Amino acid sequence: MDDLSVVSFTELLSQCISRCVIDWCCFCDRQEKDDSFVDNHIRNGIIQFCRAQREIFLKLYLLHEFMLKQKKLDRIVEKAYAFENYLYKCGSDIAMNLRKVPTSDLLVACPNTALAVDLLSSGKYTRMPLMLPQLAESAVTNAVPLPPLSNEEADLTMSKLNSEYNLQFWRSKCKDLFITMEFRNGNCIIKREQFFSVTLIYDFFSWQTLSAVPLLLEQFGCSTDGEARTSFFTLINYCVAIYNKEKKGSIFDEIFASANLYCGKLIMDKLKSQASDYKSLKMTVTDFRYYVTSDPDHMLLSCSDIRPKEDEFLVLEVICFPNFQHDDLEGLTLVFKMDKCGRVNMETLEIADLLRANDISEHRLDQWLENVAALLEKYQLNILNNTANVFMNHATGSLNIPGFASPLTLKEYGKLIEEK
Repeated sequence: MDDLSVVSFTELLSQCISRCVIDWCCFCDRQEKDDSFVDNHIRNGIIQFCRAQREIFLKLYLLHEFMLKQKKLDRIVEKAYAFENYLYKCGSDIAMNLRKVPTSDLLVACPNTALAVDLLSSGKYTRMPLMLPQLAESAVTNAVPLPPLSNEEADLTMSKLNSEYNLQFWRSKCKDLFITMEFRNGNCIIKREQFFSVTLIYDFFSWQTLSAVPLLLEQFGCSTDGEARTSFFTLINYCVAIYNKEKKGSIFDEIFASANLYCGKLIMDKLKSQASDYKSLKMTVTDFRYYVTSDPDHMLLSCSDIRPKEDEFLVLEVICFPNFQHDDLEGLTLVFKMDKCGRVNMETLEIADLLRANDISEHRLDQWLENVAALLEKYQLNILNNTANVFMNHATGSLNIPGFASPLTLKEYGKLIEEK
């Protein structure tokens, strides 16, 4: 298509008319002047000339009709493209709005820690009225009142406090193996490496979130501060508030489920956006599908408002390596699945044992494509039992022979070896 160029309709029409006038003057008009048109051959030539000119002007007429509608067609195409961009932007805005949890105060006000210490040491409410004057004064002086306890009573109280904290922490210990937990100064830090870190405090009545950091954003090259951190902190606050109200199960299991699901959605959306970019290049990735297993025909723009149920998965299928062919196989499909807990697993569909990974944290699609390409090359070479005269194109999956320009499929190369 590189040899085609745009030609103005006016210029095309003027050239056709000029050629028609020249041909008439040099042929038809000349035959009319010397009366040679009576000859059959000359008459047939004039008839053929008229027919040819008629066809030319009929084609120009059709072009003229198309040209009259060209501007309208251009506007329609432009508006269709603008509408597609508008739909994509609407989907992104909706997903962003759904991701944000209202920042209303959902937590019950924590009891005064000094009163809790006094109550725990005595087991009664009798000491609380005695401290009301000190509490009223502390509102003015900003001083923390201490309970009227002797050294022995204070030591016993602190021992009971430590026992209570340890009992609550270990009773609620998270069951997931990837979680590390640290208890320090009454605070509990629940952390999953490269995913998230949450710091909690317990006051014998309710849990409270001190900080929540989505560590996964650092792998994306993004800051863990700003709107993303605020959104994640609000999500954890909401989860803790529900637990404080219902008091069911383990607080750490609930936090892990919410935080891990948040990180899993970030990974899936990141992989999906990269698959879309690769598809536009029309080389390694030819197509992709993003859906929930309960509704596979509905393509998703984002998974922010999706929470898979017990038997559901969020699935991203990336169809790649279009020139790989073996028997009935054509191309390869990478499947990324996220379960209801946010765990993302990856496998190859057509060749099940080629690559499989569970609970992944790698969000870069190019790394997965590179790993699969290396294994796919080894897979094809093992079938051919040939590693010296052939190599694989890591972009398309086709086989190449040094010095041979055309790529070959696995089947074509096998036939070539048989012929030799």
